[in-house]
Amino acid sequence: MFAIGWGVYELVRPPAAETDIVLPFAVLGLSLLAYAEHVRMSRDPNVKMGGRRLDGARRPLHAGRRRGAAGRALPLNASRRKPIARGTYETMPDQDGEPEDRPSGREETEEERLDRNLSELLQELRVALPGVQVLFAFLLAVPFQKNFTKTSGFDKKIYFATLLLTALSAALLIAPSAYHRLTFRYQQKGRLVVTANRLAIAGLATLALAMTCAIMLVTNFLFGTFATTAVTTALVLAMFALLWAVLPLLRRLRLDSRR
Repeated sequence: MFAIGWGVYELVRPPAAETDIVLPFAVLGLSLLAYAEHVRMSRDPNVKMGGRRLDGARRPLHAGRRRGAAGRALPLNASRRKPIARGTYETMPDQDGEPEDRPSGREETEEERLDRNLSELLQELRVALPGVQVLFAFLLAVPFQKNFTKTSGFDKKIYFATLLLTALSAALLIAPSAYHRLTFRYQQKGRLVVTANRLAIAGLATLALAMTCAIMLVTNFLFGTFATTAVTTALVLAMFALLWAVLPLLRRLRLDSRR
């Protein structure tokens, strides 16, 4: 919304050069496209709930599950799991030699679990992608401003690093969509979930670095003092590290210690 407001302001004020009237249109258009795509995908009924196929139909709860002698549905991949207690199963390596995911505790088939995991991952990516697109649009417009030539060499280096980090973050966060398209109908959804999870984590880490560099650039341009720039950058980086990494990792360690 800030990008949209800035674009409207730049369109209203009298232009000083031809680029001053072209760039607001570009930023405003990219911002509106990113927001429209976010709204459209968030209203898609086929991705709001896990376990749905592309046509929106839900499979029966125990469809495709093998049954034992008593007619009970066996746990998923029971042939590759070693029973250690009643109702619990020890995770065994899969065919690729990698450990399987921990059981979710839900009554769902393997296909439903993969659909749910992929749906949750796509919803998380839709939260991060609009911010990356708006930041990238701002960075692309900055060098064409007439006052950009007055910036110092240090500011230009920070700007270039921010631009590269933002582009890398966008590539990592969009990569799961390209992976899915190129492996469509090859029955690779399990591998897609694992790969997309790693790409999303790398993309979020890169996005945190890009936003930290952007704060460093603005702080150094406004105040021009090393102390202010260093302290602000350190605080912003610590905030991202705490909220995006430390809190979930601490929770994960506590859960692992209880097992």
